[in-house]
This record gives sequence, structure tokens and C-alpha cells, in this order.
Amino acid sequence: MKRFPRVQDQQGTNLGILSAFSNANRDADARAFAALMKHIKDVDGARHTALMMQVENESGELGPARDYSAEAEVAWKRPVPDAMHQPGEIANAFISIDALSRHTIQAGY
Repeated sequence: MKRFPRVQDQQGTNLGILSAFSNANRDADARAFAALMKHIKDVDGARHTALMMQVENESGELGPARDYSAEAEVAWKRPVPDAMHQPGEIANAFISIDALSRHTIQAGY
């Protein structure tokens, strides 16, 4: 639990879910993903059977609505970034993401 911190509920009980607020968890995920991508390239590099890799951003958290660990509490109490207060900026970000998604999907066909 110390090496890979878990989500905590409001009472401080560790749950069986890795905390998204842990650098150790993020770094381990990045290493595992890089190793997976290397393996796919080694095994399938010449045939190109694998067309796409979808990275999920869901924590799979069941129970509390959020993580109450010390790291999560620090993030929760930070002020909302200024850009998030400007609807046009947020809308532009979503439009850019949507355009990129459509381009990526079209490129896959």
C-alpha cells in the first residue's frame, strides 16, 4: 500500500483502487504502457494487425464519489484554474479535442 497508494474513503480506509493522485502509480502505469506498446511493436510491427490502442481515463472507483487521501485533498482544495472560468476557452478545447477525434477516426478507416 505504501509503494502504490490506494484511494481512501472519508474515514481514511484504503480501498482496493489505485489512487490517481500518486506519482508512483502514474509512473508505474506509464512504464507498463510503454512495455505493452514495445511488446505489440515487437510481435506485430511488420504486420500492423493492431490498429489502435485506447487509453482509458476511468479510475474504476466504486463506493465514494472521490478519493479522500491526503494527496487528493490537496488537489481538491486548490483553486480552479482561471482558464476553467472562461467558457469560450473550455468550448475551444472541446472543439479541438472533437476535431482531433474525428480526424483520428477518419484516418482509421
